Amino acid sequence: MQSTKEYAGQIEGVSYGRLLMAGNSIGAGYVASEVFVGAVGERSGSFVFQHWGLAEGAAAASSGNIIPGSGTGELADLIGHLTMWQDAEGRHHVKLNAGPR
Repeated sequence: MQSTKEYAGQIEGVSYGRLLMAGNSIGAGYVASEVFVGAVGERSGSFVFQHWGLAEGAAAASSGNIIPGSGTGELADLIGHLTMWQDAEGRHHVKLNAGPR
C-alpha cells in the first residue's frame, strides 16, 4: 500500500511511504518505509524512516527509527527514534526524539 501524509507542528512537511500490512480477527501488524521532506524545528531537508506497529483488540503500539545517513540538507546529520499513536478522534500523532549524529 502507498501512503502520503502531511505533518504540522514541530515536524512540518510531507512523507511518501510504502506499507506492508497483515491482520486477522485477533490482531494486525504493519511495517513501513517513508521518505519525509520538510522541516524539523528550524532545520529543513529530508530523511527516510522505517516504522512498525502491532494491534491486539484496543491495544496498539507503533514506533520506528530514522535510517542513519539518509538525511539531506540541514537534516543530513539527523538520527533518532519515533513513537506514533492515534487519539480518540482518529488523528495520528508523532513524537520525534532526534538530534544530530
